[in-house]
Amino acid sequence: MPQKLTLAPIGVSPKKSPNQQEIPGLKLSPANNMPIPAGRCSSKKHPIHRYFPLPPKGRLLRLGRVCFSFYQICLFCLFFLFFLFSCVSPLIKAPSVCGAESAPSSESTFREQVRQWIQHLDAENYFLRQQAQQQLEQMLAQPETAPLTAEEIRRCLADKAISLEVRHGLDSLQRRFPGAFPPAPSGTDSSPPPIALPTSKQIEALVRQLESDSYAERRGAAEQLKTYLDNPESAGQMLAVFRTRLARGDISADLRRWIDPLWERAWGAWLASSSPSTELSPAQPEEIQRYVDIVARPVPAGSPQALGSLRQAQRQLRMLLARDDQVPLIREAVQRRLDADQLPSEVQARLTELADLCRPAMVAEFWQQRQHRGIQHLLVGVPSQVAGAPRPSHFDYIDDTTAHCVSGSNLTPGHYPVGVAVPHPHQADAFFHLVNLPTPRRRMAYDYLVQRDVRVRLAEITQRTCQYYSGRRQPLSEREILVLAQLEPKQWSRFASEFLRNMADQPLGQEEGQTAAGQTSRNGLLCMILADQGLKEAAPGLLEALSQGRILPPTPEAPYAWGWIAALAIAARDPWPEVDDWLAGVAARTDLLRLPGATPGPTKHPLDDDPFGFPPPPAPPPRLKISPPKANTETPSSSFEDQPPQLGATAAALLLQRHQQTPTAHGLQPAPDPMLEKCKVQGYRFADPKTPEQILQWWKTRRLLRTSAG
Repeated sequence: MPQKLTLAPIGVSPKKSPNQQEIPGLKLSPANNMPIPAGRCSSKKHPIHRYFPLPPKGRLLRLGRVCFSFYQICLFCLFFLFFLFSCVSPLIKAPSVCGAESAPSSESTFREQVRQWIQHLDAENYFLRQQAQQQLEQMLAQPETAPLTAEEIRRCLADKAISLEVRHGLDSLQRRFPGAFPPAPSGTDSSPPPIALPTSKQIEALVRQLESDSYAERRGAAEQLKTYLDNPESAGQMLAVFRTRLARGDISADLRRWIDPLWERAWGAWLASSSPSTELSPAQPEEIQRYVDIVARPVPAGSPQALGSLRQAQRQLRMLLARDDQVPLIREAVQRRLDADQLPSEVQARLTELADLCRPAMVAEFWQQRQHRGIQHLLVGVPSQVAGAPRPSHFDYIDDTTAHCVSGSNLTPGHYPVGVAVPHPHQADAFFHLVNLPTPRRRMAYDYLVQRDVRVRLAEITQRTCQYYSGRRQPLSEREILVLAQLEPKQWSRFASEFLRNMADQPLGQEEGQTAAGQTSRNGLLCMILADQGLKEAAPGLLEALSQGRILPPTPEAPYAWGWIAALAIAARDPWPEVDDWLAGVAARTDLLRLPGATPGPTKHPLDDDPFGFPPPPAPPPRLKISPPKANTETPSSSFEDQPPQLGATAAALLLQRHQQTPTAHGLQPAPDPMLEKCKVQGYRFADPKTPEQILQWWKTRRLLRTSAG
């Protein structure tokens, strides 16, 4: 008989009747009186619908929720793809990278692409602005595209209509790549077409525009004025306009902020010009006296108007000092104020500075390792001793060619050339450079000329030094030869070629030529420098000197053949066009690059920190250790002393290496030498007497194949 199951209402515990029995394996839930399997409870972990399926209405609701979630995901993906396409599409239409990927098809095409990238600097799309900035940076970083890119940037900056965003981006590029924006050289085909010289009215209009209410117009006018500063005539016109505007007064702080940097650049460009066509107008004596009175007046603290008047008076006096005919008037007016009465210290200092500016002066520059290390300003005829110096520096005479030293901390008394490299008496890697500054104008111009690139200034000193040595037509001293290593290599290599071609060699004195490689001759010492730093410009004269015997052969005191070593080093470092034919021409020679049995004392390179081992007195100079071969010695026959490198084998090795061949595979035996290795030359010897003939046969076959291949 089936048993009956009674379910209690919700919230009421079921009561069992006496006749009611529990069904095995089934319990009643106290929460809803629903039957659940035995041993389980009704909880969130075990919901009730796990045991009883949902009704059809619940299933439809759940399916609708899933479909709505899928719709939201699809809609989000659609919006994301639309945003990505809007960001990428401008980049696809942008011009290609002509500086990094491929060369432009023509100059006009490249300029057009640069202008497009400049326009994209203020694009609405952030990614396009970033790409434009990166492409312009790449163009300025590469030497082949930097000049044209810099020219287009300069033209764009001169346009006052460009936006501030574009101007800011181009200014940042100029600051990051200063080497790409040097002053354009005049008279060369690669330089951009010269900008038409402005008239005084045009400059006045731009100066008035500097007072505009629009920042973009003020910035555009300033950039336009900067483009005129490379021409001394434009700089002189600009100074005249600035002088007239500043003399009127009513100069606001904002206008002074724009005019001051333009004034300094125009002032330096005008002073640095050797023969400016625009001269500033002179002043009357009463005007000069008025400016001197302002300079001699104490400036009250916290008075910007008085400070501005002082700066204006000093600037006007300096402009007048640039005219030689105004110097006596200003010197007389300043001296009268200095002799008049007791002056405050600040006024005394200002007037003394003006008085010293009117006196002849000179500069002694100190250069070391091709860097300008220091400047010493001197008044001619006035001793000057700095703290710690053993003696005062005193020159009583100087002109544009010669200076006479009375006393000095390093230079001994005597005459010295002006404008060239004067060897330092105690440091082989340093030299002095004397500059004559006889007038206030040249003194003020020097302050701007010295700020140029140190490489440009070193090239100018090198050119004047080589011209000075060539004009004397006499042998160089040891110090004069050593100082060449501190100059610009290309120019002094060209000078060395002419010197070796025209000047016969001679031994150095006992007090000279004591180097780490022995006591060399004059031309041998010059070849020693060429072996370390010489370039291909020295090859013609060096090879001619070697063929005509203008370089003394090695001796036991100087065992190295520095002429041949220099030629081999230049062939490896900076080969000239006919280097292969020259190497093949000497490949069969068995001349030794070092005499056998000679061992160099120190292995220090000739151009290290203490070049050529010049010791401080009274220590003796380093000497070459000569070790003659001894009989019955334990040293094998293949030792360093008995196996010096050969000229022909070393030249043949260079020829093979230039054509991707291994020297040892062609019968060449390495012959290491410390002095040659310091000059980046690896010495070799012939392993067999037939090796030279085999190498020459290989070279003939190689050249024949190259000729037949066209």
